[in-house]
Amino acid sequence: MRPSAAQLLQHDRVELEVLGLGEGFESWSIDYRVLLGSLEEADFRRELSQFLLRQYRHPSGHSLGLAITLVDSGDKPQSVYQLIKETAPRPVYASKGFGSFNLPAINPSRRVPRLLNLNVSVFKAQLYARLGLVAPGQGGYAISPVTEAYRITNNWSMNA
Repeated sequence: MRPSAAQLLQHDRVELEVLGLGEGFESWSIDYRVLLGSLEEADFRRELSQFLLRQYRHPSGHSLGLAITLVDSGDKPQSVYQLIKETAPRPVYASKGFGSFNLPAINPSRRVPRLLNLNVSVFKAQLYARLGLVAPGQGGYAISPVTEAYRITNNWSMNA
């Protein structure tokens, strides 16, 4: 399992969730942060870039970095693309949602480097199908929300 991050941009903040993705698409919410600022500011981009370097201690004792980070580029694409350039070659990608039942879930852009077009129709259908899962160990089961008690109970810790 490797931690992955998704970021939702608002005008005055970035909301970031780190997920541990396991076998059968089971997931664990490891960390959730709201970082105040704008990607249009170079200092904020540097702060966010540093945050993405954090390591997470797996219950096995291993330290793991983020396997991939997706940054929503729907609101301020140029600022997101600037962040993507500044964090290269790390696995940080811009993402943009679209809806269609005729295309794959993930479609790399042909025009914009490091932009992944995400078919939200496919992901929503998968989410709705998993809402009935009631116990860990079932493929697709999601464990959240993150609290300090959750991290301690499940032996996850951050190495800041």
